[in-house]
Amino acid sequence: MCGVPICSKCAVQTPVGYKCRGCAKLRRSPVYELTPVHFLRGAGAGIGLSILIGIAWGWLGGISFLGFLLAAAAGYAIAEVISISVNRKRGRPLQALAILCVSIAFVVSFVGLSPGGITFFAAFTPMYLLLLVLAAFVAVFRLQ
Repeated sequence: MCGVPICSKCAVQTPVGYKCRGCAKLRRSPVYELTPVHFLRGAGAGIGLSILIGIAWGWLGGISFLGFLLAAAAGYAIAEVISISVNRKRGRPLQALAILCVSIAFVVSFVGLSPGGITFFAAFTPMYLLLLVLAAFVAVFRLQ
């Protein structure tokens, strides 16, 4: 197209033959193109669900086999809701958002409501961090 000679390392295969990078007009896959509106929509859906999951996780969780299943399910559910809310887009910003949402669910799981107000149960063990890492891993893997 442009008439510039290209070497075999610089050539890009297109449906109509080899072109230089400028003429081939390489773009990122639309799956990884994230607008601010998409990100805000994903953040709203993810944070909303993470609060609900955090409440359920606090009631049902604990360090047991059920706790590990709940952690994996929480990570998957948060990532899936974020993915659906942004039209199945993927990428690092959404992975970071999923980690944030899983962390919010983890913190909310230690908050309790009592007649005197809100109580924060800070008596967790390092094993609870393993549950957090598991949930975050599942969420990030889902949004790759």
